[in-house]
Amino acid sequence: MKILDTDIAIVGSGSVYTTALHLAQAGKKVILIEEDELGGTCALRGCQPKKYLVEHTQILMMIRHLLHKGFDTLPQSSWNSLQSYKNEFTTNIPHHTKEQLQDAGVTILKGKAVLSGTHSLKVDERYEVHAQKIVIATGSRSREMEDIQGAEYVQGSDEFLKLQKLPDRAVFIGGGYITMECSHILRAFGKEVTIVHRGNELLKRLDPDLSTRLEKISAEMGIKIIKQTTVSQIKKDYNGFEILDSNGDLHRCDKIFSAIGRVPNLSIVAGDQAKVDYDKHGIKVNRFCQSTSNPDIYAAGDVAATPYMLSSTADQEARVVARNILHDNIESIDYNIVPTAIYIYPEVASVGLDEEQARSLGLKFSIFSGETKEWSSSKRIGEENGFYKIIVEQESKQILGAHLIRHHASELINLFALAIKTKATTYDLKHMMWAYPNFTSDIRYMLG
Repeated sequence: MKILDTDIAIVGSGSVYTTALHLAQAGKKVILIEEDELGGTCALRGCQPKKYLVEHTQILMMIRHLLHKGFDTLPQSSWNSLQSYKNEFTTNIPHHTKEQLQDAGVTILKGKAVLSGTHSLKVDERYEVHAQKIVIATGSRSREMEDIQGAEYVQGSDEFLKLQKLPDRAVFIGGGYITMECSHILRAFGKEVTIVHRGNELLKRLDPDLSTRLEKISAEMGIKIIKQTTVSQIKKDYNGFEILDSNGDLHRCDKIFSAIGRVPNLSIVAGDQAKVDYDKHGIKVNRFCQSTSNPDIYAAGDVAATPYMLSSTADQEARVVARNILHDNIESIDYNIVPTAIYIYPEVASVGLDEEQARSLGLKFSIFSGETKEWSSSKRIGEENGFYKIIVEQESKQILGAHLIRHHASELINLFALAIKTKATTYDLKHMMWAYPNFTSDIRYMLG
C-alpha cells in the first residue's frame, strides 16, 4: 500500500471541487478522492441534467395552455433527441472537472475512501492518505425500500434520468420533490402516472396551501394520487409489473420508481476509526461545517447533518469550508434564508417562514394571498393556477416568507429571499421601479 502525505484530503467531487480549487490556489497540497465519475450528483445525475428534461416539458405545457390562443397544434416532441441533447452536457463534465483540478495542482485518486484514523484514509487498499485536514463530501444515496417483496424491481431517479424509452405506465412511490418533477415530465409526454404516498399530504415541508394546490394541479394533469397508502408487494410478469398496495388494490405498470427520500452516504465512516460523530442525518457538524468530535475533519453537502440536501446549500458549504480551513473558522452559514423550488409547470417555490412557523414563533404578521389568473401576466400565457402567499411582519413591514405557484416562480423567489436578507419592507418592494410588464413587476400586486 502506497502512503501519501498531504495538507488536505477531500473525498467527493461535486460542489466540493471548488473547495479543492480554492485550497490549491492558496498554496495547499490537496488530494481529491472520487469513487465515481468526477462532477458529483447534481451535475451528472441530478438537478442539472434534470433541468434539461424539465425545461422541455415546461415549454410543452405552456404551449398546451396556449392552444387556440396563438398555437393551433402541439409541436412534435422527441424524447430520444432530448436525451441526446442532455447527454451532450453531462458527457463533458468529468473531463472538464479533471482538467480544472489538475491545472490547479490537485492530485486526483480514483477509488473508495474509508477513514482509517483521525487523520488518514484508505483508498481501495491501494493508498493510505495522511492529511492534516480532511473534507468529507460523499453526498447521499436513494433511501432503500425494505421488507417489500419485489423491491429489486424498483428504480430511482438516476435510472429515470437515463431512460432511453418512456414507459407507457409508471408508478412512483413517495410524494416528494423528485416524484413531483419526474411524474410531471412523464405526464407531459402523455404517459399514465400513479403516485403512491404514505402521507396525508404531498411535500410536507411546503406551506399547506401550496401543497393542496400542487395536488390539484397534478390531478388536473391526469396524475393519479393515492395517499395514506404504502406498497405491499411487487410482482413481475410478461406484461410489466403488478403492484399491490396496503388497501388491497392492484396497479399495473411498466416502470416503478422510488422517491422516498435520500440518506447520507456514510460508507466513509465504516469502522468508526476517525472519532467522527454521526447519526442517520449525517456527520454532525458545528456552524463552521466542522465535525463536532474531530476538529480536523469538515463535512459539506448531503453527507453533513445540516437542515437541507440542496445543491445551493452544498455550494455555500463548499466555499465556507475552504475559507474556514484557510482562516481558522471565520465564516458560518445562515440556513434561515434558503429558497427552494419544484420544477413543474407552473413552478412552485418557497422561502422563509410559512404561516404555521410564523404563528409558532409568536410573531404578529399579515398574510397577502390570492390567485393570479386574472392578471395580465397570467392571461397572456394561459396560466390558470397562479397563486401567491406572502407573510409580512405587522410592525416592521418586512417579508417573513413567500410561497408561490407561477411561471418563473423559481426566479421570482430569489428576489423575495434577497428582500428577507436585506430586510426590505413592503414599501420598498411596492415602490421599486421594476422593468414592466413582467413577472417580477407583479411583486407590487402581491403586497396589497
